[in-house]
Amino acid sequence: MSLVLVDLPNFFNSLVQSFSLPPKKIKDYFLHWLEMDLLAAAINPEEHTIGSWIFYSNRAMGRTEARISPEELKQFAIRTNLSVGVSALEAGVPGQQGESFEFECSKCGEKNITQTRSEKGIDSTIITHLFDTMDNWKVATIISHDADYCPAIRALRKRGKIIFGAGFPTKASEALIAECFGFIDMKKRYLEIDLALFSFFEHKAKLSELIKKSNETKGIEVSCWIAKSAGERPGGIWKLSLKGDSENRNNPELKEMFRSDVAELKREYPFILIGGDRGFNYFEELEIKLNDFQLECLRRKSKKYIEFKIDEIELIDMSRFYRRW
Repeated sequence: MSLVLVDLPNFFNSLVQSFSLPPKKIKDYFLHWLEMDLLAAAINPEEHTIGSWIFYSNRAMGRTEARISPEELKQFAIRTNLSVGVSALEAGVPGQQGESFEFECSKCGEKNITQTRSEKGIDSTIITHLFDTMDNWKVATIISHDADYCPAIRALRKRGKIIFGAGFPTKASEALIAECFGFIDMKKRYLEIDLALFSFFEHKAKLSELIKKSNETKGIEVSCWIAKSAGERPGGIWKLSLKGDSENRNNPELKEMFRSDVAELKREYPFILIGGDRGFNYFEELEIKLNDFQLECLRRKSKKYIEFKIDEIELIDMSRFYRRW
């Protein structure tokens, strides 16, 4: 059995620093797109788990450009607690510590260092939780970069427990990485592709504009769906098709109208597989190969975040259509 424990302020601050995106965009991704249960499942090396616990305080979190207010944090916790096996809880132990962040002035370009205050009590809460539950798990994963966990990790490993750290290796304490059984790079394991999907499907982004343009163009039919492979085969695909109706299936002007838009999306999102003219009446197609976590994420977002309709197609035998799989 296993469990995952998350130091949420530590995780969020490192998330903002680890991607070259506007802090406001990272904040939106965190509040509205990121699914903590899927992140936990992606980094948890054990199949059987007793759950994930996410600890936060009632204080604002993050720097000015990406600051999350206590009310926003509360709403994030409510959304997260709807997921099976995940509990987002306010840490009840008081205490503070300072963390240094380097930033570049937007006006003069000069680099400076500022101090933020994080909740020291979260460390104590997570350590207490580890020892309180130690009879019920063999493997634990701690999402944090803080060296304060080192004594507890050392003590638990002496008792035969396996403790993984998870986060961004460049932000983690060398001492923490050394004490852990292993340190999981969440950026490569999950967050990099998840953030790319968020950017791709974001409201008013290029894909949304392409959908809008297609729907407003006479003679174009738009279909969008996600499908899971049949049997035990992992993953599936997301697919968007633009094709001509019965009168315009061979219209060269309509075909050319969307070719440059699709080419631009391909350059910006190289993880997308694009094929054109799959059939005599197809103009353009966008296709993304998804693992199980990404597939589940899109299933959820298709109902509450993505602004155009996605039809779900269950248990499709992909090999019938895509021999390369």
